[in-house]
Amino acid sequence: MQDDSLKPEVNSNTLDALHRFEARSDANGLLLRYASGRVRGLPGRQVLTVLGSVALGVFENRTLGLATLALGFLGDAVDCAFLSHMFRRFRNAVVPAGWRLATILFALVQSATIAACVALAWTSSDRIGIVFVSTAFLFGGIINAGLSRPYLPPAADIRLAVFALTWLLLTSVDLAVATNPAVWFAENAYLLIAGAMMAYSAVGYIGFIGRNFTRKLKFEHQLLRQQHALEQSSAELALREAQARRLALVAENANDIVIIYTPDGKIDWVNPTFTRTLGFTLDEVKGKFPGEVLNPECLDADKVEEIVQARKAARSFRAELRNRTRDGHTIWIETSSVPILNPDGSLAMTVQVERDVTAARAHAAELAEARVRAEAAADAKTRFLATMSHEIRTPLNGVVAMADVLAASALSPDQAECVTAIRDSGQTLLALVSDVLDLSQIQSGALRLAAEPFDAVALTEAVARLAQPVAQAKGLSLTCDPHDPIWLSGDAGRLRQILLNIVGNAVKFTATGSIAVKLSRGAEANGRIPLSVIVRDTGIGIPPDRHEAIFDTFTQGDISIHGQFGGTGLGLSISRHLAQAMGGGITVQSEPDKGATFTVSLALPASAPSSLPAAPPAADFERSLMKLSGRRVLVAEDNRTNRLILRRLLEPLSLHLTEAENGAEAVEAYGNAPPDLILMDIQMPVMDGLAAIRAIREQEHARGWPRCPILVVTANAFAEDRAACESAGSDDFLPKPVRREALYDRIGRFLIQAA
Repeated sequence: MQDDSLKPEVNSNTLDALHRFEARSDANGLLLRYASGRVRGLPGRQVLTVLGSVALGVFENRTLGLATLALGFLGDAVDCAFLSHMFRRFRNAVVPAGWRLATILFALVQSATIAACVALAWTSSDRIGIVFVSTAFLFGGIINAGLSRPYLPPAADIRLAVFALTWLLLTSVDLAVATNPAVWFAENAYLLIAGAMMAYSAVGYIGFIGRNFTRKLKFEHQLLRQQHALEQSSAELALREAQARRLALVAENANDIVIIYTPDGKIDWVNPTFTRTLGFTLDEVKGKFPGEVLNPECLDADKVEEIVQARKAARSFRAELRNRTRDGHTIWIETSSVPILNPDGSLAMTVQVERDVTAARAHAAELAEARVRAEAAADAKTRFLATMSHEIRTPLNGVVAMADVLAASALSPDQAECVTAIRDSGQTLLALVSDVLDLSQIQSGALRLAAEPFDAVALTEAVARLAQPVAQAKGLSLTCDPHDPIWLSGDAGRLRQILLNIVGNAVKFTATGSIAVKLSRGAEANGRIPLSVIVRDTGIGIPPDRHEAIFDTFTQGDISIHGQFGGTGLGLSISRHLAQAMGGGITVQSEPDKGATFTVSLALPASAPSSLPAAPPAADFERSLMKLSGRRVLVAEDNRTNRLILRRLLEPLSLHLTEAENGAEAVEAYGNAPPDLILMDIQMPVMDGLAAIRAIREQEHARGWPRCPILVVTANAFAEDRAACESAGSDDFLPKPVRREALYDRIGRFLIQAA
């Protein structure tokens, strides 16, 4: 960027004069000058009119003199009045085409009045003197028209044509009425010769005037342009001198090393920083090649050759290399060289700027080592989180799922109360573990989002269906407005987690009334669909000054509600982080005792419908599940307790279950009798679940069998685990602990529609 203080200072008067000249010399400017000149020349032109009219009045008759005077003055006055008005109106503007045409027409009118005056005088007497005076008057008009021709040629040509035709017409009339043409020619020979001579002189004079005017304009224009160019060159020269002085000061006082090399690669000049950094003075290095004093023995020969070739080829060069100081130390230098060329393209000099980066390289090495350690720690943390997630979820699966099984059996009131306490405690512990793991992933930047096609409407309806039993138990109405499918690409599991948290909070903090879930879709733009999920409840509400605080970690809307409703205050914080990671956000509108409205806003890429079956309609869901009796389901699970849990959870559906304790057994069982659905664990001995899924898909392809739905049921609940399962060929993913509602929902997706 050029310093404004060093911009060329050009004399604005010269530039203004050039612009004014160009404005006055274009077609519009010449027209305005024509108008101005005609108005100024009115008194001078009337001198001829007055002289001729007075002569006619004295030597012929007074009436004729007055008539020619009035007629000649009237035509010129009307023309000048129009031109004066046009000049004042468009003095600093472009004259419209209509006004230009009118100027030509007024020139015709003015010349016609002059022609009429001449005709009156010519025909008023037979004396030859009147004819000569009339001819002289016409010649004066021709000369006057020729003088204005460079400014507006059409108007001048009109006048010239009218005057010439007038003389020819009057002469022709005299010849026509002559009784003896031969005598007429003899008497008027000098008149005809005089007319021809005046015509010839007029043509030459008008041409001379035009050529001279054109040369004058061209000369003045060139003179002004040359003067302006000269002033520009002087200003640019002064600028370069100022820049050179400033650059010299910069180079002298720069903290970086500056070296100037001659075209043959020898040192020509160095700044003081060179001496301070490397210890050599200008006198010690001037005229020497850099390798003679600066290059240590350890410098790579290929690097030296690369620098030399770049300098010879007049190419820029940038590199880091080692230099030797005067006292023998080796330092790292970051060097950047730029060739300076002569006007003919030859190399004038090479300017090289260098910086001591020894400390920076040492620091970079330390940072790289620290980064490796940090990445190793992050990997260890990720592995630890994955292991802890799996190890905690596996026993929780036994607690929560078996509590669900007990809750569905015939229990005494005391037993039901105990089971409910076990189940609620297990759910609370599971939510806490999930929240802590999610928060740890978010804070460490290890959060990964999947990109899979999903129907946002079906997902929202499934969330509402999962929350329905708790809402009904509290006597609340929970509704979800119907909507056409909206297929998006994104992390369906994380969006389900967000909605489960918000809908769950709405149910938790609402004692009476209702919860309404509504979807709103915007117009698609740039391949993305704006989507809003609105959850409105009639619960306890949130004070306005706490609307943002509720999204903070370990924070709730009112500290007093912790004892009443429980919770860690992590859910909304995690949900907002997840929404933001998906390119959206969460907002809230609420007042105490007036309920709350949470809005989840996202803009996700549009997607084609997935091959995954949609969830069955809620109204027919439970009834349809009861029709699955006898459908064959293969359960691949190495943990005995987990197999028992799945067996008990699926018992009410009267499904035909086949169990496998590892992936190899699952592949063998599939090959012997393909089931209608496979529930596949991931971490199993002999062959893990991912390998088993791939083997099953290979069998399908080899044997031409239809695709068997595979639902992964695993304690590996991270996004990367889901992605790995999808890559292997799974159809859906259900993290442990397994809830009865979620399991039935997934089974319904695959088996009810296929029934």
